Amino acid sequence: MNNKVMRFFALAMVSLFIIHFLFIGRKSFKKRYMNGKNMNNNNNNNNNNYYYGNDDDAINDDDDWDDDENNNNNNNNNNNNNNNYVIIIKEFIEVSHLQCRNFTKPTKESIVMENVNWQIQQFEMEKLFLYSAFYDDRPHGGNLPYVRVIGILTFHQDTRYNCHLWYSHVRKPFIIPAVINETGINRYQFEKVSYREYTFSCQLPFVIPFVPNYVSVMFADADCTNYTNYIPIFYRERNLNPDIEFGLCVCNGHGFFQPEYVVEWIEFYKLMGVREFNLYNTTYEGLDQTLNYYVERGELRVSQLRHPLGRERGDRGRIRNLRITALNDCMMRNLYMYKYLVVLDLDENDFPEKKLTNYHQIIEEAPKILNKNYEILSFSFHQAYFFLTFEPDLIPPRYMKFLKNWNRTMPNGDYCGSKFDLRPIHCF
Repeated sequence: MNNKVMRFFALAMVSLFIIHFLFIGRKSFKKRYMNGKNMNNNNNNNNNNYYYGNDDDAINDDDDWDDDENNNNNNNNNNNNNNNYVIIIKEFIEVSHLQCRNFTKPTKESIVMENVNWQIQQFEMEKLFLYSAFYDDRPHGGNLPYVRVIGILTFHQDTRYNCHLWYSHVRKPFIIPAVINETGINRYQFEKVSYREYTFSCQLPFVIPFVPNYVSVMFADADCTNYTNYIPIFYRERNLNPDIEFGLCVCNGHGFFQPEYVVEWIEFYKLMGVREFNLYNTTYEGLDQTLNYYVERGELRVSQLRHPLGRERGDRGRIRNLRITALNDCMMRNLYMYKYLVVLDLDENDFPEKKLTNYHQIIEEAPKILNKNYEILSFSFHQAYFFLTFEPDLIPPRYMKFLKNWNRTMPNGDYCGSKFDLRPIHCF
């Protein structure tokens, strides 16, 4: 059977399923959806209302399917709802497997790791370094959710990719095409190979509260018997009215910062209204005690982010090759945690002008100044340099670190080195 005929049958099967859903099972499906949503949230969300994929039993299961709906003898309604979603998933998976009849599910032993956090997949000369994956159900992204995978790869224009989504209680993966977008300008050249930051976006064709647990990114032309990546999917319960107004993300950092400087920097932004800080550590030096203090207070989260190729001291190319990876991971991880996300480096500071003293006042005053009656989704701050070689001011106390230098250059033009505060649920 040639590819055209296979595609025709696949489309016909999906069309019949959609017609059945729209005209026959919509009401019962909606009822199961609401019951299942409550069940899914209760079973999978911890106190922070998020969870990672975790179905180790599925990794080691030797059966073709985990047919819980046939083997479960209790009468728990939640389990029945769960089984209904399993059946729906299986219908789609059987269609998608026209692309990939033979497969071998990844095992713990088959996963290839590099430098602690990266999972590797290679096909001929092409290589993927995959860092994290997220379930994205933001309402402004459309009616259908996405699975987004963040990574670095050596990309060739004619290469196509698929997302293989793994569900609990289901043995086979659901295969959907991936759209890739280059997300950073900091390419790293090593041994004549270019390493670039990308995001893989895989749109699901249905909306049900049965979130996939894991994803494997595979080359479309490769077979399905050599999985070496199996990435847990991070999912946080949707909350369009987060309790925290301002959170802050610092892209991957390195080198030495005086602990006193870091303390002053964090305390300054707490005065600006920031409640939580997220920091990505590539090779910070001498800051463990300082960072641990804020971690223990629940004000800071530190993620380890090394380059998959390792890092030679002073190799700024590899360090900058991780900047957008860190920021995208931070944004996706906190979609529903903060109303606004502040994006900065440790050596950068936002200073309000005139009578404004914090971010909240900036957000409130901006529409009045612009005479606009719609919500502003992002704010750009002009960049200026406070050179440490300038003579310190005499106004602030001498013990201060960055606040003792008030003399600065003229601000740069629009979008030149600017920093942003943004609404993460609107940022793509």
